[in-house]
Amino acid sequence: MNTDYVHRLESEEEGTFNASHEGHVRYTNLSTRGQQVVDHTIDRGKHVVETEDQTVSAFMYPTDYNNLGSGWYVVRHDGRNYLLATNKRTPGLSGVFLTPFVGIAGLVGFLLCARSLFTLYLRSMTID
Repeated sequence: MNTDYVHRLESEEEGTFNASHEGHVRYTNLSTRGQQVVDHTIDRGKHVVETEDQTVSAFMYPTDYNNLGSGWYVVRHDGRNYLLATNKRTPGLSGVFLTPFVGIAGLVGFLLCARSLFTLYLRSMTID
């Protein structure tokens, strides 16, 4: 099963940064990899990594994020505050089972249409 770790820039905040509060992180306290991920996220608005070892150790990646410090972070960088959201995205069982089913259903639909057209063709040949 393929898992993506998503980082999104939600907004730039001018609010008060307080490093003692849960979910408030100084950019300079992040690892080099963490700083790179934050830089990419700020530059692009969204940054996705595919393996857990590419994630930021200071961040959690919940499947549903709604708490500061658990999927929401205020990162202080170059005198600005950035609100970042992180989450883990995995294809659910519906994705695993639905994709082959849709392919098979499409093939069956195509074959039924082809059969109907062939039957109409044969009927038109017998009328003449």
